[in-house]
Amino acid sequence: MKGYAAIPAALRAHDVSVVFAMLGGTNVAWIAEGVRTRAFEFFNTRHEETAVVAAASYAIASGQVGVCSVTRGPGFANSINALVAAVATHAPLVLIVGASPSREADSALNLDQEKACRLIGAGFHHAVHAADISSVLSHAFERARWDGTPQVVSTADESIEGDVSNVAGALSVGVSRAGGPSRESVSSAAELLAGAAAPLIIAGRGAVLADCRSELVALADALGARVATTLLANCFFAGHPRNLGLSGGWGAPLAYELLKEADAVLAVGASMNDFTCDFGGLYGDSKVIRCDVDGGELVGDGKAVALALLGELSARGVEPAGERLKYPSEEKIRESVRSVDLGHAPERGMDIRSVYTMFDEKL
Repeated sequence: MKGYAAIPAALRAHDVSVVFAMLGGTNVAWIAEGVRTRAFEFFNTRHEETAVVAAASYAIASGQVGVCSVTRGPGFANSINALVAAVATHAPLVLIVGASPSREADSALNLDQEKACRLIGAGFHHAVHAADISSVLSHAFERARWDGTPQVVSTADESIEGDVSNVAGALSVGVSRAGGPSRESVSSAAELLAGAAAPLIIAGRGAVLADCRSELVALADALGARVATTLLANCFFAGHPRNLGLSGGWGAPLAYELLKEADAVLAVGASMNDFTCDFGGLYGDSKVIRCDVDGGELVGDGKAVALALLGELSARGVEPAGERLKYPSEEKIRESVRSVDLGHAPERGMDIRSVYTMFDEKL
């Protein structure tokens, strides 16, 4: 099997069904092979930036790793703005691009793509030979799934043109997982949360990537805690009776007042940036415990941390604090949004909030 056929075979093995790309000299062979063999559905974009944005949007909407491709050098340069945005929003995607600098040293298409990736915070992997393709792609997918960082896979011309005998053999290649939280940090966090009068759990994009909703709900129920999300995890706790929705300036007025009561906040996969904290309007007097794979008081993914905290709370015999907290209904929270005086005048037409409410009820 040629390297250009190994790429769609490897993508199929990773359950990739959609690829977004702007065609060029370094990707047309493997994309054509993927279309011919029906390994994936191909969407041809008119600009490199669009291919990356489409893959990032698909990843966020579907919960799967988005796949896109552009050609090397100037084609890759055209995709950088979209890659920067994908890095900032932790959109798990894999961008496949031809290697550059290429073996043609004097080519006007040459660009140090690896340095560009390092500069913007994207992961970088390089397949030198056809035999490298499967393992390199596997590692890129694992990294993208792990923390939502976009990964760039560079394919040398030799890897596309070369021969490979085994595609599936390297699919088990994994990424080094961050160790779980220390026992001391779990004990300290559990003590703080259990002793709080109004505990709050905030889920961010990292919680979505960790797929830990059920574990965080169980933790919230054990603590009697309210729950909320960042913008990038919107609706993560939809349907939960103590869900306050978005944390920050976009939140419903009634929910905002209740968020201000939080005296202990467990932030899972959330950076707690200015938008989430409403530029200092929220959590200034609260004890914030950050859980993230890259740092914070609790180091690890959300699922592992939530399970560790549940175990610690169970060992301590902690009783839920829900009896002491006020839980407004979802309808009351919505009404607090509809009742805000925006200076609307009936002669100007319908209040757009009423229109959205009607659509929501119908849909």
